[in-house]
Amino acid sequence: MDPKLLTEKICLSYGCLWDDTIADNNISAPSCYFPPNTGYIVDGVQGDSTILKKDSNSIQCPYGKDGDEFEILRFTVKEIGAGLHIVIEPINAKRSVPNGGNYDNMTETMRNFYNYGIPIDVVTLDIDYMDKYKDFTFDKKNWSGLPALTEKLHNLGLKLEVVLDPGVEPTTDGWKRAQSMDASFVEWASQDLVPKHLQEKYPLVKDSKIMLYASWPDFHVAAPDFLDPLGKTAKWWASELEKFHESVDFDAIWLDLNEPSSFSTNVKIPWFWKNLKWHSKIKPLFCPLNNSKLEIPPYRTVSLYWWEIKGRPKDSPATNFLSSKTLCMEGRTGRGKHTVYDTHNIYGLFEAMASSEAVKKATGKRGLVVARFVVIPTTKYTHFRNHNHGEDEKDPAQWESVAIVSRKSNLFRYRHLPYLYSLLFSASIKGGTVIRPLFFEFPEDLITWNINFEFLWGSKMLVMPVVYPGAENVTGYLPPNAKWFSLYDYNYGSLVKSGYNTFPTPVEFLIPVFIRGGSIIPRQRPGMTTVESRKNEFQLVIAPDYGIPIDVVTLDIDYMDKYKGFTFDKKNWSGLPALAEKLHSLGLKLEIVLDPGVEPTTDGWKRAQSMDASFIEWASQDFVPKQLQEQYPFTKNSKVMLYASWPEFHVAAPDFLDPSGKTAKWWTSELERFHESVAFDSIWLDVNEPSSFATNEKIPWFWSTSKWHSEIKPLFCQLNQSKLEIPPYRTVSMFWWENEDRPGDSSATNFLSTKTLCMEGRAGRGQHTIYDTHNIYGLYEAMASSEAIKRATGKRGLVMARFVVIPTTKYTHFRNHNHGKVEKDPAQWVSVAKASRKANLFRYRHLPYLYSLHFSSSIKGGTVIRPLFFEFPEDPITWNINFEFLWGSKMLILPVVYPGATTVSGYLPTKAKWFSLYDYNYGGLVKSGNNTFPASVEFLIPVFVRGGSIIPRQRSGMTTVESRKNEFQLLIAPDTIQLDGRGINEKLELDRENHILNITSMHLIDLNKNGPVWMLTWNNL
Repeated sequence: MDPKLLTEKICLSYGCLWDDTIADNNISAPSCYFPPNTGYIVDGVQGDSTILKKDSNSIQCPYGKDGDEFEILRFTVKEIGAGLHIVIEPINAKRSVPNGGNYDNMTETMRNFYNYGIPIDVVTLDIDYMDKYKDFTFDKKNWSGLPALTEKLHNLGLKLEVVLDPGVEPTTDGWKRAQSMDASFVEWASQDLVPKHLQEKYPLVKDSKIMLYASWPDFHVAAPDFLDPLGKTAKWWASELEKFHESVDFDAIWLDLNEPSSFSTNVKIPWFWKNLKWHSKIKPLFCPLNNSKLEIPPYRTVSLYWWEIKGRPKDSPATNFLSSKTLCMEGRTGRGKHTVYDTHNIYGLFEAMASSEAVKKATGKRGLVVARFVVIPTTKYTHFRNHNHGEDEKDPAQWESVAIVSRKSNLFRYRHLPYLYSLLFSASIKGGTVIRPLFFEFPEDLITWNINFEFLWGSKMLVMPVVYPGAENVTGYLPPNAKWFSLYDYNYGSLVKSGYNTFPTPVEFLIPVFIRGGSIIPRQRPGMTTVESRKNEFQLVIAPDYGIPIDVVTLDIDYMDKYKGFTFDKKNWSGLPALAEKLHSLGLKLEIVLDPGVEPTTDGWKRAQSMDASFIEWASQDFVPKQLQEQYPFTKNSKVMLYASWPEFHVAAPDFLDPSGKTAKWWTSELERFHESVAFDSIWLDVNEPSSFATNEKIPWFWSTSKWHSEIKPLFCQLNQSKLEIPPYRTVSMFWWENEDRPGDSSATNFLSTKTLCMEGRAGRGQHTIYDTHNIYGLYEAMASSEAIKRATGKRGLVMARFVVIPTTKYTHFRNHNHGKVEKDPAQWVSVAKASRKANLFRYRHLPYLYSLHFSSSIKGGTVIRPLFFEFPEDPITWNINFEFLWGSKMLILPVVYPGATTVSGYLPTKAKWFSLYDYNYGGLVKSGNNTFPASVEFLIPVFVRGGSIIPRQRSGMTTVESRKNEFQLLIAPDTIQLDGRGINEKLELDRENHILNITSMHLIDLNKNGPVWMLTWNNL
């Protein structure tokens, strides 16, 4: 590479170091060098790889090109594969008491856990359970109750995990089976290196090259060759696990000492000779040190560094041999193909892969394998464990004060397991991290680069550990680029100031945990085990951030008890009354969806009968389907027309055209009654054509979704005998029915009763046909509901009726049917949330103008949203424009209607002046006629104000309640008038929820000029 073209960024992308002050002739560029003392030198670059040279062997290291931390992780995953999709991360109690643990110890510990209510999922048995520390055995004297314990754990929803070491004694039946299955073990490079005096002690390895070493068992052991290319070793290992599983029904295994660890390698007087009460006086492994190039690398590993500093015994022969505490580097794996030097760091990985398959075969489930070679990042903080040998017990149920804290912290984690599991699942599919440093999420914040004790769960939860004993508070940093809300005892749920803070952390508190604004986190009421927890209802924790204004939360029919009106599901929506109260405290409103259909089995139906309410009926008893009607005692011998809708059973439609008013009175009483349980503010009247599911269909579509719906018969009309069912025209709905929606078994294509009630039905207590009143049914229901909601809430309320849903609510609701699809709400993705926030803050800012338009329309008639030709009828170009529109007469909106568009072309009528009200050239005079405007996703869509207009607006808040407390402004776009800045008097009519406030004078605060556009601001008087 030409040194002149080299930059620091390019240098670092090749895994090298950059220094402007030095030149290294071994590298093609003067100031870019590979780190020294690593055992490698740069030997060149080929394609997407840096070629590193090591002792005449070359390796290729793929590198990720420019990108953030997550792009680098994704690159790594692409190269080496994603992690396994593991089970829900368990809480684990590990009894680790070499030469001291027994069955009674373990059961006592478990009893303490349950007494204190500390959640636990996995009980891990350290090697104490083994017969003299030999794999695939258990001590039938001290652990005779182990099989029964396993059964007991499973009955409680717990799992049993057993520790296994790789070392296998060459004296056991398992060894004999290994030989019979041609399994291989780590070997010496040649017979010359084999210590004959040691090998000859064991007849089954005599004359072999198998490398024996000391570990926990009484006698020497050998390490299975998990890199065996024939797979025979893995097959034998699996057979041993299956055989052991027949005795002890374990669920998971913990692979220990799998570096593999060799006790006191090269040490003349090993430490374990001092513990002869549990270990025989066998000699440790000695490696050929003087003649081995692999034992003395040009660098010191971390383990060797600590070995020299504090671990090395006085009689150790050297300070820098790589075989210290492990096998000889000259050993061979892969049936002699590889050195231990080359495969040492992947030995545990290959053991884990073989063990994972073995556990699946043994248990018939996914199981779980915990490998010591990855124990710190994956299990360090998820296990209750320590080596208790010779010390006081330290399990979390040992003392009451500790048990209380343990219970609280682990109930917190169990509560958030759905979120953690989502992170683990995502990491297994896409790569990425579950626990991550702060700079991963805030790389632009230099302070996060040096924070090494705080961490994040995913991107949404920040954990601030207390790392000093006895600390009563902790100081930490909350990145200012996000909002943070407390999730722990101190100010739970409150917004916390970002930056550096000091938080109280008395021992009875959780450690500080915070949720990031803009997050939606799934969680679940915790149980004592994950099995128990999974039976509990889910919850969502929602932390606002994006600042998207919202006023009304609408609940679709999911909130109901089996989709019955005037009910709510007290199991899955038990918190609904409290939610309504919470929304009101935030200045929001609750809107509920109601369908007109009423089941003739409910208390509401009984009350309807007692109040003489009427329902849509058949024209005569001759038409009534008796076999259907007689299923319901309350409708027997009546002419009430029953049909299928969302509820499990048939429903009937209230007769809102009832001239006596009794039906409307009953409907009002039901709404009032329900309002006493759930303090809703408005209602959305759905399926109020009324909609009847699968009318006239022999095999209705809802039969295929019987998990939520019973197989009831749909409504069938008297088609052949009815003149009203076959009109001389096709309606729009019939057109679409014929061309797209009609099922194959539909009996006809042009009956008006399709998807609704029979045209021969009667409304108005028999005075009118459904044919005559179908198009006004929803209107009469809305009028009855409007009066009902006023009585129920004591306020004007709001009624949304589906029969007018397109013109009135299509563009004012964040809504779509998400069943079986990805969530699409406007806070789901950051880019969309930012655009939504900007667009809706604009609309909230101009609500005074919009409300004035609505008020004028309700008094005088007229339109709020109108086509261009309404204002410019003399301009023929406007006649054919069908996507631009006006708010009133003063604001023109140019929507972006094509996906991915970054510009939009439109027409500004030439009979007016137009000023930009959006990001591009805000306040500037815009040329009229045809134009193309920039419209990138971070911009508002183009909006223009007409010259000569004075538009009232208001600094927007998150709700209209909040907005109304802010000062008003006047936006003044000149046309032919002059403004001298001394004052304006303008009558303005504004909503005050229950009355109209007339402002005829104001106190002038500021008069700002932005281009030709003036803005006048005054206090809300």
